[in-house]
Amino acid sequence: MVLHGSVLLWFDQEYAYAGCPNDNVKIGTKKTSIGIMKVGILTLPLGHNYGGILQAWALQQTLKTLGYDVVLLHRKHKVSLSENFNLFLRRLYAKWIKKKAGVEIFRCEKNVTIKNTTRFINRNFRIVTTNDSYKKVIDDLDAIIVGSDQVWRPIYADGHLDDFFLKFTEGKKLKRIGYAASFGVDYPEYDSDEKSMASALLKNFDAVSVREKSGLTLCSNMLGFANAELMPDPTLLLDIDDYRQIYKKCECPDYFTKLFAYILDPNDNTREIVDKISGAMGQKPFTVHSKIDDLKAPLIERIHPPLEHWLLAIANSDFIITDSFHGCVFSIIFNKDFIVLGNKERGMARIRSLLNTFGLEDRMMDINDRYQDINYSHLDWQRINKIKSNLKHGGRKFLSDNLKD
Repeated sequence: MVLHGSVLLWFDQEYAYAGCPNDNVKIGTKKTSIGIMKVGILTLPLGHNYGGILQAWALQQTLKTLGYDVVLLHRKHKVSLSENFNLFLRRLYAKWIKKKAGVEIFRCEKNVTIKNTTRFINRNFRIVTTNDSYKKVIDDLDAIIVGSDQVWRPIYADGHLDDFFLKFTEGKKLKRIGYAASFGVDYPEYDSDEKSMASALLKNFDAVSVREKSGLTLCSNMLGFANAELMPDPTLLLDIDDYRQIYKKCECPDYFTKLFAYILDPNDNTREIVDKISGAMGQKPFTVHSKIDDLKAPLIERIHPPLEHWLLAIANSDFIITDSFHGCVFSIIFNKDFIVLGNKERGMARIRSLLNTFGLEDRMMDINDRYQDINYSHLDWQRINKIKSNLKHGGRKFLSDNLKD
């Protein structure tokens, strides 16, 4: 019997997990028997973003069902002594001079704000930690998968875009695969150097798939790569029961209602639309979110709710209002009627492509149009679920076929 294994590579420059239970997992271990295949997955850093965490988890679970053993590689951010000292002084000033509530002097605030999602990550991924580059594990890998999420968008690559085109694997004999990689937008963002780099490195890939239809055009026209395929987000490769397992032991919080408003970028226009829907439905809206990016807010208000509560909120709702790509995805997975508020700042290409795939273009609203009609109609879930089933089959087949020797 041939055994398979895989390694999930996770690039991170923001923070390091404290007390990770799997820090003792060794990197660079040699193959223990003939026929073992090891596959690495490189995705964006996992932090507090529910969709980002779940797409990595879904890809991990899919690989497990295909027979692979998945490990998450975490690269620690090296913080200098001067950075730590300056941070200590800023906290002292905020706590004792400005009298700001909730400031913790000797504990990283970011680790506090993401403690709930960090707990989920530590419990649901086997984590390998390294202080250096990925080259320490390259010799043991037979293949690397890049994706999913916006791995090919420069602003999220944090100056390391070439990592997501696998430059660090040059000279190595292994398979290179892009799965549902996203540019995040439908127009070229790369400068001339980035185009040259990406175009050259894509030629080394054995298979490339993108998440959005616009990604096919960008691969072809911007990077000169015409062989990319369209594949679904990894979260669509699992079934609703897989996600129910995550929150099955959670009780529904008292503040939950049947109208879930998951808005990542709230403003006066989004609030007006939510209020309008709330009045029409006779339901008070609720959210599962925090002021995590508001540095002026008290620390207690910046702590991000558990991922389990986010999934439970979707499952418990009758109607969902969102401006989030994965908010739309999980509305579809859980068969919940929804509308999506167009958010140009976050990129509309991702959501347009998703809605087009399911024939749900009429669920998109323009947040700047206060007089547009709101679509409250019930969706044809039998038709939608059939499309999802086909997508799941295609995505799993792409992974299985391209990981074969």
